Amino acid sequence: MKCKIKVVFTLLIVSMLLIRVPIQASEINSNEHIEVIEKYIDTLNLIQNRIFTLAPKVIFGESGSSKEENSNTIKILYDTLNKIGQELAAALGNSEDEDFLERDLLLLLNVVNYMRSSLKELMMLNTQTALSEKMATLERYFSFRIYANNAMELINKLILNQ
Repeated sequence: MKCKIKVVFTLLIVSMLLIRVPIQASEINSNEHIEVIEKYIDTLNLIQNRIFTLAPKVIFGESGSSKEENSNTIKILYDTLNKIGQELAAALGNSEDEDFLERDLLLLLNVVNYMRSSLKELMMLNTQTALSEKMATLERYFSFRIYANNAMELINKLILNQ
């Protein structure tokens, strides 16, 4: 009887170890994965800060900036985000069943899309004259900004917990 209990107990422990080891191994991100994601996070944070700096110029028509300059800056930022979006899409195609990498890349792609949407709203604000239109557009701009910030915070939490 004692031998049977030992065998069952041993099999139970071995099966638990076999099940647990692959789960733990898949949860560990490689340093390369973290470096790639952090590079994108840093780049997107810089662009987000640039958008935040540009927004008052567009919204309030601050002196020293013209609508044309604002429009050109928005186009440059939008093109930069398009390139980053293309890089992320290409990286997604090469992620080879790395669940955490794919998850993080998808979240970053969401951040890029929210940022692009906020730039589109700024572009509309730059050309609108009616106050009611500006208010609605401004509300959408801030919503997209909040969505981008929330997604970025989530990615940071996920990376820090690895």
